[in-house]
Order: sequence, then structure tokens, then C-alpha cells
Amino acid sequence: MPECVGHKSNGASWKQKSTSSATLGAKKHAELSVMDELDAENPVLLIQDAFPCSECHATLLTKSAKKKIIVKVEKDEGKYSMDHAIALGGRLSLPVTIYYSGGVATYIQSVAPNPAVPVAFNGVPGFANLSYY
Repeated sequence: MPECVGHKSNGASWKQKSTSSATLGAKKHAELSVMDELDAENPVLLIQDAFPCSECHATLLTKSAKKKIIVKVEKDEGKYSMDHAIALGGRLSLPVTIYYSGGVATYIQSVAPNPAVPVAFNGVPGFANLSYY
């Protein structure tokens, strides 16, 4: 069952704010349930055990027009990585961090503690030490 943990930032660090799980046939996937609870927050960090499906990915792209969203993917439950194969260049190395901003998703595959991040995310607290699984 895919799970997602949502965090909000106080400017210097992250605080866990919401969790959700998605069951087969759920009306709303875990990351969208968490996003609903964190709607007023900007930026938002989601740590989850699955890639966003194509529908959730499209919703996150739309929401990123007004807020910065970071999705740290630690596992490939549900095998939704196939929805992102082109962006990942056909190869998968976990964890993958997806940065959503301005309607664009940027993928970073790195286990380095401080990988280069998109410019729009300069000043956003690091999260390499945060893990849910």
C-alpha cells in the first residue's frame, strides 16, 4: 500500500505535518490527500514509497504553478516509475527526488547528502537526513 508523509518548512527545517496511505481503488492517492492537508504551505516536502502515478504527477505539475513541491521517492511500490521512464533516462537508482516548480518537474537521482538542486529551490531547507521507510 503506497504511503506518503508530508512535511512543512519553517524556513530552517522540516516538520512532519501529515501522513496518508492509498489502498487499491482509492478515490485519491496518498500524495494528493497529503497535499490537500498542506494546501496553505509553501514549500511542501513529500516523502513516499512510490512514484506519483501519471494522474498525480499531472496534478503536482499544476499545483507547482503556485507553490514549490519536493517529492522524495525512496521505493518503487506500485511500479509507477514506468510513468517517469523518459525523465529518468530509462534507468532507476533510488532515491529519486522530483522538484516541481512553475509547472515543470526536475528529477535528481542521487544519494549524495547535498546534490545540486534547481535554482528555484535555493534557500529551501535540506532533507537528506529525513526518511520515512
